[in-house]
Amino acid sequence: MISWPPLLEPEVVDVFRLNWTGPGLKPASFELSDTPVRIGRHADNELVLPYGYVSGHHARLELREGVWQIEDLDSTNGTLINGHPADHTALSNGDQISLGSLDLRFTADGFAVPTSPSDQPTHEPGADAFATLASLSPDAGSELEKLSLLLDLQAQWADGFTADAPIQHILECALTVSGAGRACLLLKDEEEFAYSAGRDADGGRLAENEFHASRSVIQEVVRRGEAVFMTEGLEGALADQRSIVAMNLRAVGCMPLRRRDSESDEILGILYLDSQSSMHTLSGLDERILLKLATEAESVLERVELIGAREERGRLQRELELASQTQEGLLPKQIPQFAGWRLEAFCRPTRHVGGDFYDFIELPDGRLAAMIADVSGKGVAASLLSSSVQGALHMMLRDGRALPETYRRVNDFLCERSGEGSFVTVFCTLLSTTGHCRWTNAGHNPAFLYRAATQTSEELGATGVILGSLPAEEFGLTHAEHTAELNDGDLLLIYSDGLTEATGPEDELFGEERVLRILHDHGKAGALEIRQRLLQALEEFTRGEEQSDDITLLIAQRTAR
Repeated sequence: MISWPPLLEPEVVDVFRLNWTGPGLKPASFELSDTPVRIGRHADNELVLPYGYVSGHHARLELREGVWQIEDLDSTNGTLINGHPADHTALSNGDQISLGSLDLRFTADGFAVPTSPSDQPTHEPGADAFATLASLSPDAGSELEKLSLLLDLQAQWADGFTADAPIQHILECALTVSGAGRACLLLKDEEEFAYSAGRDADGGRLAENEFHASRSVIQEVVRRGEAVFMTEGLEGALADQRSIVAMNLRAVGCMPLRRRDSESDEILGILYLDSQSSMHTLSGLDERILLKLATEAESVLERVELIGAREERGRLQRELELASQTQEGLLPKQIPQFAGWRLEAFCRPTRHVGGDFYDFIELPDGRLAAMIADVSGKGVAASLLSSSVQGALHMMLRDGRALPETYRRVNDFLCERSGEGSFVTVFCTLLSTTGHCRWTNAGHNPAFLYRAATQTSEELGATGVILGSLPAEEFGLTHAEHTAELNDGDLLLIYSDGLTEATGPEDELFGEERVLRILHDHGKAGALEIRQRLLQALEEFTRGEEQSDDITLLIAQRTAR
């Protein structure tokens, strides 16, 4: 029977205190006087707790009519008293104060507080526990809870957390409790379970090439969905499995690891033990300890998932910021002044940042190219592709190339240099001061030409395929060029599909009909009015719903000569 060190005599506390355990399991205490105490990570607090999960100014304690009360200061991770949110809550002796994942104990004047040797500083978390674990017996009683507390504290550390330390700790505990020769953590990789970490009974770490698990046992655990313990010889069909015979295994312990607090039965990993000799005869407590270790491994895996998700969110945010800066750099710093025309444009990127851009290019022959392009994809990849396409269009058009040839060359450039799925739709028109324009539509949604005299609209549909989809020469592709004459008051509206495919709260699309109605009702008021009316209608329609695509407009209105 295990003999734990006895509790020391109770210590009589004659002041109000906050007690907690810091990194390294080192106890800490703070005496409360009559003055209010602010708790937080920043140095200007009366009680400074420099832990990542504690806010700069986290909570405040104040003595009112002889009773200490605590309130949360809008902290990030909240303040709980015995599991309930703090709201000027009166504190009683023994109350647990939780600041994020840090627990403090409030002790009051005149109450005895038991202490034990385990409250004293230790040089390494869990180091003393290993020697104790070796002698655990079925009569150890509450010692499982002591081990659980030790592991829970270690798993909750925020400062310098890495997955390796607690995993190695869990593996060593499992070896000590079970008497196994090897312990290993396997993580699910698609449909298989791959090696993650391992130790042997001598305390050495196992390299991946040194460890071979019995796939038969793992498959049995996955099939049954529960732990398997065979400590004194393998049973039934498992004993005859080729892998077990080849490895000369005499004992195996295998525990599934799942996501805690989840209804899913999906197994994230396996805590695996085996030995070429018999393991300890596992008592009920031993099995409980091993299952508790498996639970702690689940906790570590979830912690790693959370940290990985946080890092991934940070990476994505940095990527989106870069993409946003790149896309912003594609847009003209100002709308050009061009004789005989009133020009308006607008681009609203989504939070995901797509590849839309509009542009104006002054050509050597005095004409002005006005265009909208919509590149496939999101994020940095889309913004970089947009930059390449924009550069190619500038080069070709300024070199005097006609629109069909420009489109063909850009198409071939994308087919040769960009990966699969990299394509772009473009609507480009060449405006002259006389009101004449040439236009070509490479797979873009139709533009609308509003005629002021008749208050009607013409649809300018696609005249060729999307750029980057197919090699032009191989498939004999061409992009036809069309012409139009715009009179005073006529206007050309080009837009990306983010406008017509914008969704409202009930998933209804904004649609072309609304665009045409606004053109019909307000076309005579001119380009600026159309721009404002479209954006206002869009705002009212979406009612704050986040959109999944960029919204881009370009309006060219013919004005009096």
